[in-house]
Amino acid sequence: MEYITDKTFKGKVFTTQDFQKAEYEDCRFENCRATDFHFSGFHFSNCDFIECDLSNCRWKETKIQDCHFSNCKLIGNKFEELSTFGLSFSLHDSRLDHSSFYNLDLSQCSFENCRALECDFTQAILAGVSFRNSDLSGSQFEQCDLKRSDWRGSKQIELDPRDNQLQGARFSKESLPGLVSVFKILVDES
Repeated sequence: MEYITDKTFKGKVFTTQDFQKAEYEDCRFENCRATDFHFSGFHFSNCDFIECDLSNCRWKETKIQDCHFSNCKLIGNKFEELSTFGLSFSLHDSRLDHSSFYNLDLSQCSFENCRALECDFTQAILAGVSFRNSDLSGSQFEQCDLKRSDWRGSKQIELDPRDNQLQGARFSKESLPGLVSVFKILVDES
């Protein structure tokens, strides 16, 4: 596999002909588009993705290590296909609607100021993960390890405290209704 380092890609629309399977290290992707792309077997290490559209992509055995996504569109992705070896990334101000993180260890990841509508985090390890100021409307958190996770400022959180490990997790008081709704408890704003 080819090794590509310290390269900047700006405004590219990637197709299978011009985006080759390789190891990308310390690369920067700005305003790039690779929708419905199959990243199978790619390796991204310490790369920055800024204002990219990577919606409906396949990630079979792709390695993402120490990568940063800012203002990106990552809608409809099956991230559970990622290689778990060294998996670590941060997402800021990005859209992840209808994506799946099923059964992934995301403990080295963060989702801050993101919109993650109807995402599936079932059985994910999210210990220590930050979801600060994110919109999580309709997202599923079932049988997750959420210990020490940070949810402050997040909206539309609904999860069953009996079904998830929440020791040390931090929530804003505005999140309380989504944590107790399973018990049919009503929380007044006054």
